[in-house]
Amino acid sequence: MEIHKDNLFDFTPNALSVTTLPAVPSERFAIKVSFDNGEIRKYVLPIDNKFEGDEVVKYRNHIFTDDIWNTAEITTGEEDPSFLNTASIRGTAIQFKNGYRIPGMTCYLDGTAYSEPVICDTEVYNDGHFLLQKKWQWNVTSIHEDKETGLFKVLLSGLAYNGYGKSTFASPDGRRLISLDFDYIDDFHEGLAAVCVAGRGYGYIDSRMHFVIPMRYDYSDEFRNGKAKVQRDGIVYYIDKAGNETALQAVTDTRYQEVGLYSEGLCRVSTLKLGYEDLAYYSDYEEIAGIWGFVNEAGEEVIPPQFMYAHDFKTGMAIVCKGKWTIDKKWDNEYSQGLYWTDKALWGAIDAAGHELIPCIFDEIKFFGNAKNVFMAHFGGWKNGHWGVIDNRGNWLAEPVFENIAYEYSNGLFAFYGQDERADGPLMGIYDINQKKVVFEPQFQNVSFCDAGYIKVTVFDEELGRTVERIIDINGKEKFHSEYSSIYTWKRPYEVVIHDAEGFRHGLIDEDGSVILPCIYDIAWNGISYEKKRIVFEKGGKQGIMDFDENIIVEPIYYEIYGMSNPLLTVRVGERNNYKEGLITPEGIEVLPAVYSSIQWCSDNRIICCHEDCCEVYHFFELL
Repeated sequence: MEIHKDNLFDFTPNALSVTTLPAVPSERFAIKVSFDNGEIRKYVLPIDNKFEGDEVVKYRNHIFTDDIWNTAEITTGEEDPSFLNTASIRGTAIQFKNGYRIPGMTCYLDGTAYSEPVICDTEVYNDGHFLLQKKWQWNVTSIHEDKETGLFKVLLSGLAYNGYGKSTFASPDGRRLISLDFDYIDDFHEGLAAVCVAGRGYGYIDSRMHFVIPMRYDYSDEFRNGKAKVQRDGIVYYIDKAGNETALQAVTDTRYQEVGLYSEGLCRVSTLKLGYEDLAYYSDYEEIAGIWGFVNEAGEEVIPPQFMYAHDFKTGMAIVCKGKWTIDKKWDNEYSQGLYWTDKALWGAIDAAGHELIPCIFDEIKFFGNAKNVFMAHFGGWKNGHWGVIDNRGNWLAEPVFENIAYEYSNGLFAFYGQDERADGPLMGIYDINQKKVVFEPQFQNVSFCDAGYIKVTVFDEELGRTVERIIDINGKEKFHSEYSSIYTWKRPYEVVIHDAEGFRHGLIDEDGSVILPCIYDIAWNGISYEKKRIVFEKGGKQGIMDFDENIIVEPIYYEIYGMSNPLLTVRVGERNNYKEGLITPEGIEVLPAVYSSIQWCSDNRIICCHEDCCEVYHFFELL
């Protein structure tokens, strides 16, 4: 049925209650109106943004202040020719002490849907040992905990928090913290989170939802070391937490095509923007390809752009590469044109003044994954040269005689690759910088460094006919005899695995190699809890739980069981890519049915359970 203007009132619900919302940027005067059809709408007085900061605002010949706006109340319509030149206001209306009225119909039709969490505070499980309370729920797409603040990011609608949906913030106890529906929210970093409202721009809020930095930027990045990169009108700025801006180029200066992040008071800037698709060859450093220099915190160029590659400053130095980009027609073809390449690239390092600390004479310099001021360096040309190890002044700690070097480094030890050709890759040896010698010739399939000077190595055991991992000291002595295919040394006690023709079998050993659980269990990864003395096992394609004496605690009825480190276990019912999640006790008692698309454990034992556009927040307690 077509609804005509004349009978529109007959199809508009009546307003039941009105609540004024705290003033926020872009919504100086906003109200929340509940209607008799169960809907809640937010109506914002459409004043010009340039007046929203004024103490007194005039709208349609009425004066508004925050105090006047807070006098909003429900009233029935009556004759009021001054309102939008209409003859009457029918039904309910919102009235203010200055005489201004907003028809309920206007609030409903011109307002936007407004949702809030519903407080529940109900007990859903209590067995005298465990207590689970349902604290609140919200008809939203998803909720995630912000790790820095413990606040909850709420996806009201859409697909993502980063521009493909509407989002806001909530407290852990179920309060909507701000009335704005953001088009973008980031995680908190150093006390501030970047947010955006379409048409207003990006700004920053603190955990109290105060706008520390107004929404005025076209782009914003997270805060790092007290600064954040933003952009407005094509100009890149760095701002501090007080909002003070440092422009990295003048309005008329567009030399800087790429701007990095500040590190140790200096920021990389490039006059050439390059990506992988612009290079004629593959490069591990495509993200830092360009013509780089550095500016200080005042935005002043202290090292002119000149380096083909440049890393950020760390410990007073920056690894850089000198050379010259060239565009050669030999790279032009039907698929690409104008690709950049170079036939000479020499790596070194500079200090904050641009002076060379490591001379730019190396074919390449690479970082070890876990070492400072020690670097891998290739020298002598790519055809005849080799890899070695240098210090932060370019002195050789290990001469360039190695075909390749692994990324791990520990107390002067690093692994290198031999020259032998093998189907599964060359064998690895170990060099000791302190002794200036090779302590193990290439013989290991893999090497990793452990605590207390121990080294975990992978070798082929002729007697067993398969590879095993062993833990040895610098003299090659085993910490304990190992027949294990894998030893997970980052867990205490160690979880170990034997992988052979019979499959994968898991067990537990202590740090001296004594067996706690023999390797007889075909279980899921992370399926053993030493603390709870529980094992997740599989039978007939389903998972269950047994204790260390192999007594069945939970029958194998679940597609998957995980979360052994949590007080309650998460179970999945269904099949791969089509399952629902629930919670059970370690004894298998159902606490929450498997009806949720996702279950997340948060800090303070709060649990977010989402399903069918509704998220529920629970609080778990372990009773004495």
